[in-house]
Amino acid sequence: GGVALIRAAAKNHERVTVVVDPGDYPWIATRLQAGLNLTDGDRLKLAAKAFRLTAHYDALIAEWMDPILSQPEASWPEKFSLALVRDQILRYGENPHQRAALYRLNGQAHRTTLVSGHAKPLSYNNFLDIDSATSCVSAFERPACVIVKHAGPSGVAMADNVVLAYEKSYAADSVSAFGGVIAFNRPLDTEAVETILNRQFIELLLAPDFTQEAVSRLQKWPRVRALQINPLTSVYPPWQVRALFEGYLIQECDRPQNEAAGFRSVAKRPPTPQEQADLLFAWVVARFVPSNAIVLAHEGQTRGIGGGQPNRVDSLTLARDKARRAGLDQGPLVLASDGFLPFPDVVEQAATLGVTAIIQPGGALRDQKVIA
Repeated sequence: GGVALIRAAAKNHERVTVVVDPGDYPWIATRLQAGLNLTDGDRLKLAAKAFRLTAHYDALIAEWMDPILSQPEASWPEKFSLALVRDQILRYGENPHQRAALYRLNGQAHRTTLVSGHAKPLSYNNFLDIDSATSCVSAFERPACVIVKHAGPSGVAMADNVVLAYEKSYAADSVSAFGGVIAFNRPLDTEAVETILNRQFIELLLAPDFTQEAVSRLQKWPRVRALQINPLTSVYPPWQVRALFEGYLIQECDRPQNEAAGFRSVAKRPPTPQEQADLLFAWVVARFVPSNAIVLAHEGQTRGIGGGQPNRVDSLTLARDKARRAGLDQGPLVLASDGFLPFPDVVEQAATLGVTAIIQPGGALRDQKVIA
């Protein structure tokens, strides 16, 4: 009944004023107490707000009922809606001339808590970096560190402790690490914080927890914002939505599978235990690198990352150059590619770099010519 009344009032906004937001009460009351009528424009804006409210209400009902009514073979509804609530208006979007805001699903909890640093609102690009960094670092069981710049990892490493993991991540690409976002999957103590702050400038530091001593140390660096991520485990939204000139593309989120379950060795020599561990590590990292993605790795450390290129040879060249710049191009190395290798060129170039094992999804017409 209430929704029907709101819709009816909004539909007749030329003669009816509909108010659904208590935040509008003060200015409306002030106008009426002054003996002034609401203008046609005022009533139109209030009607638009009312229709947004009822549309949001209907979307919530549809989202609740979809899992009940949908069958696997008919899981894509003819009409699609998301019930989003504005969380905050951002300073700007990906570029300064773009407006932007953060929306959440109804009831979606905040996962970040500011524990130190200035309270300047996070930017659009900050949120992209946080999402990339936390998604990547949460994929590892051992202590791990991920350094992200422009939503892509520049260095990733696992180690016996967070300090060593950070040092290995930083060494993988110290140039790109400047001003980056650093994420850990273990709590940080004073030693870890001081190691980072004494070595480089960072914008955001992410971890599941911080010791009180570490927070006290961070408070002396107000430009560095430290965020507690809780829970650290990846929480995947149901859908990914991308706007196109043709409309909107919607897909399920890329949830990690059992990384080792579908692997099989197809070369003449199977990988050694160390190679297999490094292949799995590099494969996980490749998920978070823009395609075409190439990751060179050794002993739980990325040695070179190349991505976002129109072909895999260029991505390998980028990864090779970064490894050489860091002095980490000595073999043995492993290589992960997020797509199949249609020609032997990547394999042949990788062999000259000391790559001894490669992981890739396969499926190319020339697979047998690529596999050695």
